[in-house]
Amino acid sequence: MLWKVNGQDLNRVPSSTLSELGFREQSLEEWIERRPEFLGEPLLIIGRQVQIAGFENRIDLLAVDREGKLVAIEVKRDTVDVPAEFQALRYVAALANWSYERIKNQAETYHRSRHPDTTQHFQELVDSFFEFEEEVNLNEDQRIIIVGRNVHERLISVAGWLSSRNVNVKIVEVSLFVDEKCIFIFPNVILPKESIQATDASEGQVGRPWDDGKKWHLEERCSSKTAPLMQTIADKIPAIVTIEGMSWNQRVFVAFRLHGRNWLAVNTGPNQLVATFTVAAGSFSVDDVTRLLGVVVYDRDTPLADRLGTPSSVDIERREAGDKVRLRIKPGFSFETEGFAEFVRLVHRAARS
Repeated sequence: MLWKVNGQDLNRVPSSTLSELGFREQSLEEWIERRPEFLGEPLLIIGRQVQIAGFENRIDLLAVDREGKLVAIEVKRDTVDVPAEFQALRYVAALANWSYERIKNQAETYHRSRHPDTTQHFQELVDSFFEFEEEVNLNEDQRIIIVGRNVHERLISVAGWLSSRNVNVKIVEVSLFVDEKCIFIFPNVILPKESIQATDASEGQVGRPWDDGKKWHLEERCSSKTAPLMQTIADKIPAIVTIEGMSWNQRVFVAFRLHGRNWLAVNTGPNQLVATFTVAAGSFSVDDVTRLLGVVVYDRDTPLADRLGTPSSVDIERREAGDKVRLRIKPGFSFETEGFAEFVRLVHRAARS
């Protein structure tokens, strides 16, 4: 129930529905498309009414979240019941097979349809959305968000059961209120509830294994090939330069602090590490780094399959607030050279203060 302050009193604001107000189901889609944060989190919309091969119906909205997961968003104007959930499950099962190129083509086609006067490439969209803070692996997992006015208890029960088995389902119930001047819309996240995600302190941090950060990164995120590389970085960096601290307790990267911020973030993974140094704008050229480290240039314009086969490499993202020097470290990279030590000293001196 929504109440409006009227002087020293409160007046109840009557509730309504989309259909009663003359809105279509597509109206709610359009609102979410324009303002996806309406659903309670940052989302990058990459498609609307997306056709999946072999399916009669379409995905209402397709998005990417901040963890790189593909998100199928199902929008219902009024009552939402269990069949919507089953439909969404079929969608995410299909999305699990989407390649990087399929996602890229979908996003660029959608963006061109929305902004025909721009030529922004997919990587620019992704970098802008993720704010260049960390390397994100696209479509390692998928999610469902279901949005509607009257969420049936059966759906909540089914979705809760799926969530308990690691199927990521979010339900947002939408309420509308009308007074003489305005229409108010209130999105309420029904599932997951914070209370459901909370854990008993005596049982440890269930659901947040990265709180034991070193074990998480070395044993879970890294493989037997990349764990020694991460441990070497953790040992070498503080031995070469002075830092303010080091933190293992992030989900996807290990942070090295300098000047009160993350100077180096090492994104861990089974096949490579991505070490991102934040330095003053214009401090380095790619040639400087390749000469010191003996690595190749990472070319974002080549096909993904070719980039996956690239040996240790570097690229520099130019930003006015500070460049990002990204070093992709693969097995076989040598930390024992004077070139590596010199590189660390240089990026340390060039750290954004």
